[in-house]
Amino acid sequence: MKQRLLPLVVLSLAFALPVFAEINEQTKVEIEKAREQAKTEIENVREQAKTQAENVREQAKTEMERVREQAKTNLEYAREKLKDSRGEIKKEIATKRVSQTLKVYTASADRLDKIVVRIESRIAKIKAAGGDTTAIQTSLDLGKTKLAEARANIAAFAAIDVSSATSTSTAQTLFNTVKVAAAKAKESLKAAHASLVKTITLIQGSEKTIKVKEAKENGDDNDDDDDNNASSTKDKKN
Repeated sequence: MKQRLLPLVVLSLAFALPVFAEINEQTKVEIEKAREQAKTEIENVREQAKTQAENVREQAKTEMERVREQAKTNLEYAREKLKDSRGEIKKEIATKRVSQTLKVYTASADRLDKIVVRIESRIAKIKAAGGDTTAIQTSLDLGKTKLAEARANIAAFAAIDVSSATSTSTAQTLFNTVKVAAAKAKESLKAAHASLVKTITLIQGSEKTIKVKEAKENGDDNDDDDDNNASSTKDKKN
């Protein structure tokens, strides 16, 4: 029995081995194919992940740039607002200073005008007393000219509108203009004052001369009166 089955088993194996070999080859191909597909899918997933990561990175970079630019814009805006605020404060201070300085300069010019009036009155008295007023009048005329220049410079100083500044640069330019105009008005006032002081000095000298002359004349008159009184007394005794 066993001897009969052995050839059948051998025969079956002979037929089965090629079949098994073919199945193994197909399985191997399918496994390789599956492996390649898996590899391809993994590569696709990696590429997709890489692409997504790049997109996220670019979006984050773009957002960061946007935030940075926004922060820069906000900072520049804040700086400009601060500059504007400082500029407004400076304009207010400058306006007050200009107003105060203008009052001082105008009051100084008014005082000099009053001095001119008093000088003219004293000159008239010197003329009436027979004094020489040529040099005095020349000095006074120069003082009047200087005072007129001072008035013109004060008017130019008053005409400057500090509040018209629209930016820091124009404000600085206006402030410089104000300083120059103020200095010019001040110098012209000093020149007018100096000229009038010189005029007063000349007047004082002339008045002193007149007083000396008058005193001398009064002294001569008194001597004549004494002589007359002495002669009268002598005649009475005789």
